[in-house]
Amino acid sequence: MAGHQGQRASTMDLEYENRMELAVKDLIDGTYKTINATAKAHEVVCQTLSDHVHGIHRACQNVINEWLVQNSSMATPLHPRDLRARAFKITGKLPGKNWHQKYLNRHGETLKASKPRHLDPKQAQNFN
Repeated sequence: MAGHQGQRASTMDLEYENRMELAVKDLIDGTYKTINATAKAHEVVCQTLSDHVHGIHRACQNVINEWLVQNSSMATPLHPRDLRARAFKITGKLPGKNWHQKYLNRHGETLKASKPRHLDPKQAQNFN
């Protein structure tokens, strides 16, 4: 994967997440002594592995998930461009144009995408 450094490796390789999980496990178990050696052995990006090990990746996901749940509770429709912009504010890295779909797929147990619907006129009367 050395030729893919700087690119979005996870979008190019379907098994990337599995390799990343194994790399984190091997590093914690002591199979490899350094993050760099572990990243090379499992063909994952060194910085991403470091973020996973230090909890940065999980913390960013938690912040994004909380923001999505908050928007959902306020019945605020969310455009993928807004989700990407929020991820950029949190991480400092601009996600790819299809990142939102992959993110929702990874978190399907807690998040669900749906199209906004018009308010039923009878429900609208309750707001007046």
